[in-house]
Amino acid sequence: MNVNNHIYIKDLHLAYGKKTVLKISNISVAAKSLIVVVGRNGSGKSTLLRCLVNLQKAQSGDIFLKGKNINNLKPIERAKLISFVSPHPVNIPHLSVYDLIAGGRAPYTSALNKLTSKDLTHINNAIDLLNLNSFKKRKLNELSDGERQKCMIARACAQDTPIMILDEPTAFLDYPSRYELLNNLKMLATEANKCVIFSSHDIDLAMPQADMCWFLENKNAVIGSRSDIIQNPNFLKFINGAGSNKN
Repeated sequence: MNVNNHIYIKDLHLAYGKKTVLKISNISVAAKSLIVVVGRNGSGKSTLLRCLVNLQKAQSGDIFLKGKNINNLKPIERAKLISFVSPHPVNIPHLSVYDLIAGGRAPYTSALNKLTSKDLTHINNAIDLLNLNSFKKRKLNELSDGERQKCMIARACAQDTPIMILDEPTAFLDYPSRYELLNNLKMLATEANKCVIFSSHDIDLAMPQADMCWFLENKNAVIGSRSDIIQNPNFLKFINGAGSNKN
């Protein structure tokens, strides 16, 4: 194992009861990596991403974050290493956009939740990155699903973790916002020295931006660059719409 890698996955077996969902032997992910996870509904995309942030336990195998086994990390230690954006935008009545995003700094603040100048810089940078200045004082219940999803992504950016995991981050966004978000994720990976892993059905938009692709098929993960994956016969069947399973 290379401890310099942001993520190292070893002999991972994901299952529901006796039903195997996915098996991955070994994957190493370095910094400055933008990785897209693609596959049919039911191929295990969300299960894998949830496992990477310890929201779901693997049947067997190990996941290391910056050289540390995820099972040995305390919640606050894990929150400083990895952030997660769910595919379901939150809608907490009366909570402001700014306060939601500021919540991303919780792992670094004291019990009194006092924000330092460093915290404020991260919060404001995240707001700027997602173009949320115009409605940062609005309440979440006044926003559309797409706007709330952008707020959740901004919260993860404010958390400033070396690893970011996003499950279908473009699902509720319009086309210009999808394009802009993927550009931002690429920038975060390359300029902020992060590992960013996201699942997507926006193959045409996501693949050109990604450094690597994890194609989940037949309970296995095919790992490769865009040029490698697009030559895979099963991937060609996938993008041509051959077959589908319920997620």
